[in-house]
Amino acid sequence: MSTTVYQLEPRSVRGDGMSYVIRADAGGVIVIDGGHDDESDGLLDLLRLLTKSSVPHVDMWIITHARLDHAACLTDMAKRYFNDFTLGRLCYNFPDERYFSLSQPVALKEINEMLCALQKVDYSYFKPVRGDSF
Repeated sequence: MSTTVYQLEPRSVRGDGMSYVIRADAGGVIVIDGGHDDESDGLLDLLRLLTKSSVPHVDMWIITHARLDHAACLTDMAKRYFNDFTLGRLCYNFPDERYFSLSQPVALKEINEMLCALQKVDYSYFKPVRGDSF
């Protein structure tokens, strides 16, 4: 077996979005971003296929930054599919609330919506900082 990286084709009607799934040679699954909210069905289908499980486990979900085309899929999955997948660790390091309230209030709303939806999902949080490897 080998580690494989899948770059998912955006399925959103918006035509953008970033999503990667890494299937490690040891069997673990890492999701990077996920895309828009209307991409959660396709991502869940892929996770089921890769893990050969009706309730796939994501070992780590990495959100690179707080924009809809990167984080809204996780928000939607946490809202609609919280019983249909499990999550080991969520990894992100966003600027503090003051930064977003001054420069990107829409992103702050998106972050708060994601965190509220994730209350239904059992996971641990990992905050990476410069120099970390994991």
